[in-house]
Amino acid sequence: MFWEDLLGHVAKRQQSLAEADSLVNVVIAEAELVSNVAAVDPLLDQVRAITAKLGPNEPPSPAQEETLLGVYLDIETYLATRDPIRHFSKTDIRKHLRPALCRRIEQYEAKEGVHA
Repeated sequence: MFWEDLLGHVAKRQQSLAEADSLVNVVIAEAELVSNVAAVDPLLDQVRAITAKLGPNEPPSPAQEETLLGVYLDIETYLATRDPIRHFSKTDIRKHLRPALCRRIEQYEAKEGVHA
């Protein structure tokens, strides 16, 4: 029963990731895949700081978007390398994202010199 519940939880979170329509929502959905959210909570403080400054339906500024992309990549790396219970490859995570967001992440990685 435990494994079925766990797999069901992960499947729901992956669906949330696929349905996310903004970078903020993608980062939040991705963080929900982490088995111990406290491990990435300091990263989420950056997201909270951004969302506290945004008005309803206001998109993040270019600088805020850069911060969100960095947080996304940090959580993605955590899931791929350090999560003690779950392991996802970057491909596993990104296959649930919208293609335009994947391209944006790849552009950010290239600009920042991040190795995928």
